[in-house]
Amino acid sequence: MRLNDLFNVSIFVVAIVAFRAQKSRLHTKCATKIQKYFEISKYFAKKNCSLLKEVKKFTEIVRFFINDLQNLIIFCIFVGFFENTGKSDIMKRYIFAISFALLTLLPADLWAWGQEGHRIIAEVAYHYLCAGTIKKVDKILGKHGMVYMANWADEIKSDTIYPTMSTGHFQDLDGGMTDSAVVAALTDYPKVGGRLFKTTDSIRALLKNDPNNHDALVFLVHLAGDRYCPMHTGHLDDLGGNKTKMKWFGSNTNLHSVWDTKLIQSQGYSYTEYAQFLIDKYDAERKAVEQKSEAEMLLENYHMTSEIYKYQETFDGNTYHYIYRFHEPMEWQLFKAGVRLAMWLEEIY
Repeated sequence: MRLNDLFNVSIFVVAIVAFRAQKSRLHTKCATKIQKYFEISKYFAKKNCSLLKEVKKFTEIVRFFINDLQNLIIFCIFVGFFENTGKSDIMKRYIFAISFALLTLLPADLWAWGQEGHRIIAEVAYHYLCAGTIKKVDKILGKHGMVYMANWADEIKSDTIYPTMSTGHFQDLDGGMTDSAVVAALTDYPKVGGRLFKTTDSIRALLKNDPNNHDALVFLVHLAGDRYCPMHTGHLDDLGGNKTKMKWFGSNTNLHSVWDTKLIQSQGYSYTEYAQFLIDKYDAERKAVEQKSEAEMLLENYHMTSEIYKYQETFDGNTYHYIYRFHEPMEWQLFKAGVRLAMWLEEIY
């Protein structure tokens, strides 16, 4: 089990205590259900749970974490255990322990897509920011906030506050396009397949006019990562890899999920370890990445995506073979995304 899974569950438990202050951000449909169980938080408070002490400093993250619809469903299941138990404190402790263990064993995909990947990218970017830019960004998001909030844009999808943003995370393209046609998509925004390029350009322009726009900044941190994930510019007829079914160590999955989460998790690093590893490995390539145009960067991504699809034609189903073939290309994409994000932030701040 990865430490990052335990971290996610820790945040989940803190959400119980943080619920009342943040309930206005919850789905209306779920809020009534969860409010019914709010008394659970009093139980934890009375018991002075050491876990809550350890992760209390992360409560700012909770208000974004709790917005994710899948996590709300898990939350309702979790509190449901307490509804069906007796009044015995001992029984409640047993149920809490069992629930906690089950939650740590749930598939990582259930929590949100690519949490580690986005944190890695934000951590790499944060490393390359100059002191003045760090000071300005930290003032808006809190110290190291751009890393802690790197997944907020995914978690806000279930909130009606930004109803059109769900399609702003990807731009699927047809396979077999010419280089000129691919590059043209950067400015002649495609009418189908998503709005990643248009959304990213709009947010960058917005931040240049209003650098203190909190939500625009956290959106940019996230979308910079989406822009360099191969399956977020995947094939249109395949829905960015979602229709290409695969086995991953015997479990059913799809190509999109492999590139969003599973390749990263296969290396077993925490996000901070992985970020430092990438910096150590690729730092000498940083200047070259900064000097490339957006067109060159997109073409690299598109050609890599084509290689991924081509490999599917001969893939023997051995997960270790897949990891061996693609873990380094995946790492290179993560590093490039971090460098480009840092570059964009330096231009703004």
